[in-house]
Amino acid sequence: MSNLRGMTLSGLLISIAVVLQLVPAFMSEVFVAATMLSALPIFIISIMSPRFGILSYLSASILISIISIHEGMMFVFTNGLIGVALGISEFYLRDRIRPIVISALFLFCSLVTLNYVIGISIFGSKIPGPILVQIMILLTFSLIYCA
Repeated sequence: MSNLRGMTLSGLLISIAVVLQLVPAFMSEVFVAATMLSALPIFIISIMSPRFGILSYLSASILISIISIHEGMMFVFTNGLIGVALGISEFYLRDRIRPIVISALFLFCSLVTLNYVIGISIFGSKIPGPILVQIMILLTFSLIYCA
């Protein structure tokens, strides 16, 4: 992909990802499901060019964080990370299962970081049960979300 074409496509897809991620911040929390679609533009650019994918992920993260720090953190640790991990692993592996597992592991690690290190509850409330059950719930959620 040429640099001009890559930058143009990246700019367009970054703007789509930013708008999709910020829908709940501008409208209502009812539209939080729209944020799941913000991984798609990052995935598309990452599968075409991993270099532009990473740059798009970083640029979209900065733009989202300028408007809403909460949505920016969620993009960095969830949707944006999934888009980059899926796109780059799909670019190099050309497989169906391994990119999903790799992306799920990235998502799992970031959810554990958000939930236990930073202290932001992922599902809106504390996950019930002992720590092992909580980790299994997060791992299962990550695998289902990335599939």
